[in-house]
Amino acid sequence: SLLVYLNATDNPPKETPSMDVVGLRKKVGVSLVAVSKIVPDLLVPWLSQLSDRAKALLTSGGLSPINEMHLYEFLSCVATAVDNPLDRSNFIADVLSNAIRSIETAEVQNAIASVDGLLSFMGISQVAADPSCVTNEEFVKKVTTDFSVMFSSLNQLLSVGKRCQEAAKKRPNGGLPVQNFGALSGESLQHFPDEGPVNINDLAINDPFVPLWPRLLPTLIRVLDATLRVWHPERQESLLRNNIQRYALAISDDEAYLATKQENSVGGVFGKGGTAGSIVSGWDRRSTNLTPKWSGWFNELRNNCFQLLGLLSAQRVIFAPELAHIYPQLVSVVANPEHLRSMEHRHFTQYLKQFIEILMLCTPSTLYQSHLTAILGPVFEHIQYRLKYTWDPIIGNSGLSMESTKPLGSDNCAQIANQLSSSGVESWLIAYYARGGLFVGDLDSVTAEAAVEKARVELTRTFSDSIQSVLALKGGWALVLANKAKEEQAMKRNDPSKLAAGPRNRVSET
Repeated sequence: SLLVYLNATDNPPKETPSMDVVGLRKKVGVSLVAVSKIVPDLLVPWLSQLSDRAKALLTSGGLSPINEMHLYEFLSCVATAVDNPLDRSNFIADVLSNAIRSIETAEVQNAIASVDGLLSFMGISQVAADPSCVTNEEFVKKVTTDFSVMFSSLNQLLSVGKRCQEAAKKRPNGGLPVQNFGALSGESLQHFPDEGPVNINDLAINDPFVPLWPRLLPTLIRVLDATLRVWHPERQESLLRNNIQRYALAISDDEAYLATKQENSVGGVFGKGGTAGSIVSGWDRRSTNLTPKWSGWFNELRNNCFQLLGLLSAQRVIFAPELAHIYPQLVSVVANPEHLRSMEHRHFTQYLKQFIEILMLCTPSTLYQSHLTAILGPVFEHIQYRLKYTWDPIIGNSGLSMESTKPLGSDNCAQIANQLSSSGVESWLIAYYARGGLFVGDLDSVTAEAAVEKARVELTRTFSDSIQSVLALKGGWALVLANKAKEEQAMKRNDPSKLAAGPRNRVSET
């Protein structure tokens, strides 16, 4: 019954669902997910019927993106209760078949084959010949629909993949490869064995999503490569010279809102004091105008790619023998020096947080040389360079003044583009890092400078956090070591009660 209401309509039907119907659909989606998390085993006997009904709903075109995500999460939760590993994998592959086919279409593959293809797919290239196209209702609808199909498919894969990985950790063997499980018992089950590559078939016994990676990864690499190339200096120079195309490089209204540090209780980006319409003056992402949509789309696409790479690492498929032939291609993109130096601070922060840190934590020591060195070498070399020119103007160690830390706005785009052609890429990049790489469009100066400060601090903090996590100074491994030290201390004192005691948190405790 709940699945029926997931696609509820008004009576009589309306072209745009009413707020009541939208609210009902949202509550139904949340309820479906809640039920599947509590009693997934009771739904397993109805797996075939649920799959057929879900496919019918997904192909109907009547579901909102949020309801599609609810449905995928619901099916993922049910799949985790299936006992047979092969049946689990087949079910997940069946559930995600539409999403995978969507990103394998000729239109999407042509779009991600090059940066020009991607810019055309998102309606950016067409602006050069016809600036009015960004407000043409038919064109806006087509471009928005095409992008939504591609991004929704990638997002569905990410959502289901994460759910499968979370469920794998909760299995009796704690996500350990089955080839090692038989020899493990007791305390050793708390630790992931430091073996070499594990093949996909063994990994799939715990995680039904992993068999999809050989098919998914080549597309993911191309999407990320095309997206990152948009920020290469020569491409930025071209876009910044155009009064409309330049906004593809801008931060979004939502990012501007986060820089204001306001409470969400005031209504968010569209509420009182919000920043909607502040980047592209007078227009926001809800408008029939492509210009304010581009920044959010690029953020979604880039972050989705980074998170999928993080998932690839966490699931340890990145080390599987079946992907060995693709690994050099992956390295050529994620460790490409041009990509690394062209990213803005906000991009690089997500790159570190969502991919690099997870990769460092999940790589077995036996694979450091073969899999980690090729990526971390260029990354660490670059981060040293980036941080130096980020902080030099602040601490007064360079010829750049504090004025150089102000972000790029709509009023001086042409000037910055001219500097790139006149002074060269290296000099341009030094100033680029000083301002965090930010282009803030029409944003007011106070919020703009706050955004630069936020980007600078978050980059530094994220790099520091990543290093501390890898050295077990914070995060999950730090907790493991703290508990181990606590156990050893209790055993030395021959006092098991210490194992249940928390840390001292009062001055009066002795």
